[in-house]
Amino acid sequence: MSIRLADITTTLDYAKRNGLAAAYAAARERLSDRRVPYVYEPPGAAELAVQQEEMREAREKGHLPFISVVVPAWKTPEAFLNALRASLEAQSNEHYELIISEEPGGISANTNAGIERARGDYIALLDHDDILAPDALYHMANAVMNAREEGIRPLLVYSDEDKFTEAVSDDGGSGLSFFAPNRKPDFNYDYLISNNYICHFTMIRADVLKKLKLRSEFDGAQDHDLFLRVFAEAEKAGQTAEAVDAQFVHVPRVLYHWRSHEASTAQSGANKSYAHEAGRRAVAAHLRARGINCAVEELPHRGFFRVNYFDGIFEARPDIGAVGGRLTDARGRMRGGLYTADEEILFDGLPRGASGGFTHRAACQQDADAVDLANMTIRPELLDEIPAELRPWLFADTSDFSDRRVRVRKSVLICGELRRKGYRILWDPMRQEVCETAGRRWTGSLKK
Repeated sequence: MSIRLADITTTLDYAKRNGLAAAYAAARERLSDRRVPYVYEPPGAAELAVQQEEMREAREKGHLPFISVVVPAWKTPEAFLNALRASLEAQSNEHYELIISEEPGGISANTNAGIERARGDYIALLDHDDILAPDALYHMANAVMNAREEGIRPLLVYSDEDKFTEAVSDDGGSGLSFFAPNRKPDFNYDYLISNNYICHFTMIRADVLKKLKLRSEFDGAQDHDLFLRVFAEAEKAGQTAEAVDAQFVHVPRVLYHWRSHEASTAQSGANKSYAHEAGRRAVAAHLRARGINCAVEELPHRGFFRVNYFDGIFEARPDIGAVGGRLTDARGRMRGGLYTADEEILFDGLPRGASGGFTHRAACQQDADAVDLANMTIRPELLDEIPAELRPWLFADTSDFSDRRVRVRKSVLICGELRRKGYRILWDPMRQEVCETAGRRWTGSLKK
């Protein structure tokens, strides 16, 4: 397993901020990610031909959205722009326009100039040194059309991504090497507050983007600031959390290849530390605009944040129905706390100090399908709305929780009731307080 320059740079930066022991643990976890094999397989010619025909039919019926791909460029190496153009010319969806904006004044001003020229129904943002998979615009357009069939007009569509380097062989040829796939979750508002996990590839409804545009005061994290403001636009309609989230569509495919080179944040987050501070300010500004009294601090991991709510979570966030934290054993390993609707136990067995890989998701506040009854607090006014057959579990002694599978099932059922009523469930991995429900005191630690 090769060690990249970015690994050394990141580890040194981490050690400087968090100490040698923490840096060593983080480096081990980062390198362990590499042991998972990954091969990017582009669609074949036959598959692309089928996609082209589907797009032609959709266009003839008037269903196909026109996409404007906006690329802010400034002193971009010609080879990078040529590769970008080639990736657009190879698209199976040809119903798009490419706008390369080379205005001075910073990335936000440059991008805004391209946005103003865009004629599409949706505007996709592409960095000047990256490339798209040949089926990127096909899947993004399909996501919009499929959502429309369900009565949803998406505000924002995003995809999974990976990173790539371009290597030159001894005979002068070149090839692309793909690595570090980022398989993202479906839209998760609190995880977006914690980190700009959406990032690439993103497409936003043109009317909304032309209204909001990018803000220069957040250059470096201008896209994070934008995504949070798009969320605020969705909230204005006064819909439930589920209805708001449905307007943010995730395409679970690697459609974006992020070039890793010396100047890019794809190589090392330490390269652009100013961007992380801009991200923290963007999150703080977003929460202030919602009238939330809080402090936003950076986690040990660059570009990842934690929100401390001064007035209490339920007072600050009327959209939250319950909050829960992790459960750990005597060795500090995670043994529960965060569950999917299918009763999957996430991060089970994760060692003390580990963050869950390069996405650091185990260290971040995030929306959850369910959190564990043994470390959960429910919004007080919702307690009486829990079905009678589940209510005894809210007041059970911890000794009744010896059967983990039963506890997980009851946790999922109770949290499901709250989500159906339109509330979010917040998982907070750093939750330390003792939960109190009807006199029962539960901590986030298990004896076994």
